[in-house]
Amino acid sequence: MDIGKCFREATEIYQRNLLVLVATAVIYDLLSIVSLLILLGPLTGGICLQSLRAVRSKDQQVLLGDLFGGFSKFFTLLGLLLLTIIPLTVATLFFIVPGLLLGTIWMFDMFLVVDRSEGIFSSLKNSCQMVMHAGFGNCIVLFLIVSCIGFAPAAIPYVGIIVGWFVAPLSWLVMASAYNQIIESQKLPLSTEEQRDAEQAGEYFG
Repeated sequence: MDIGKCFREATEIYQRNLLVLVATAVIYDLLSIVSLLILLGPLTGGICLQSLRAVRSKDQQVLLGDLFGGFSKFFTLLGLLLLTIIPLTVATLFFIVPGLLLGTIWMFDMFLVVDRSEGIFSSLKNSCQMVMHAGFGNCIVLFLIVSCIGFAPAAIPYVGIIVGWFVAPLSWLVMASAYNQIIESQKLPLSTEEQRDAEQAGEYFG
């Protein structure tokens, strides 16, 4: 996994799709709050799907509708969120290093659910395997950088949430690029998302 490539790819897509990405961030936050976080899991899965499709598409287009793509796996994503959020929160608040370790080995779990239709426990296991395949040191550095990008705006008084709407999408795209690089390096069979893209390409060129 090339961290520099992650940021180059993410920046290019970000610049081309800024308005759609900011709109996605606003809708994501509003729906998560209004639903009392019930929709947080499926919406986060939708963010993963949206970012991954943009990374894989030739035109690098971000589609707002992909934010709701995770709803087809609603209960898996909700269950995954509920299973991981408590240990992650406790480990981070009271023991920073364990929280960092858990966050790193589980950093690709939702990508695996939306991309490869994996279940809750298989996504956690395979996320860990992906991290080890890419190099744990590499991944923990990436996780730290992405976490700083994602959470730093919260420290800004008054306008932090607005700044976050502009900054968070970059972290999503960086993660999607990293995930895609690792999946490609593992030479796994085509995922459900890749099969979908191939079928669409066939219809287009056919």
